[in-house]
Amino acid sequence: MTKIIKKFNEFQKLDEDAFDFLKSVVGSGADAFGDVIKGKVSDYLIGFFGVKPESIFGTIIRNFAETVDVSDLYDFIVNGEGNVSVKTLAPRLTDVTMETLSEMGVDGIASRFKIEDKNGWIYRTIKEMISNQSKQADFRENVLGFWTMILSSIAGGENRSEEHTSELQSRQYLVCRLLL
Repeated sequence: MTKIIKKFNEFQKLDEDAFDFLKSVVGSGADAFGDVIKGKVSDYLIGFFGVKPESIFGTIIRNFAETVDVSDLYDFIVNGEGNVSVKTLAPRLTDVTMETLSEMGVDGIASRFKIEDKNGWIYRTIKEMISNQSKQADFRENVLGFWTMILSSIAGGENRSEEHTSELQSRQYLVCRLLL
């Protein structure tokens, strides 16, 4: 049975309800589309880097894809341009890396690598880098250098100073590379 509209405000109310419904459907569709794009970007990057999705690196990439605006991802991957650059991506990837490693914790990381000896060098270094605030800041800088180097090489740039090269040879950077 069809509703008969007798006054203009009744028509206006029906129109507002229909518009709200349409907005919610379109919004849900846009969210779903964004999720599909982020999933595709995540799969692409995992394939590009040649890592397993269940690896720590794969987890970091998936977490990273969730944090970046879809239009930025499109501009960077498809067009190689946009508001995203090595200078903006490297810190984002560093933040996601640090957050992911902190959420996993020392024991979570150790179990992923099947490190059973809690007195071993790698376990102690990971624990120190995650739990010690000053070491964590140094580790963060190494992770930033790692992502900057990787993204620069992808983008075709080489910006490596002697200081940066010596940082890449540090114990923390070695463990950073092992983790990622």
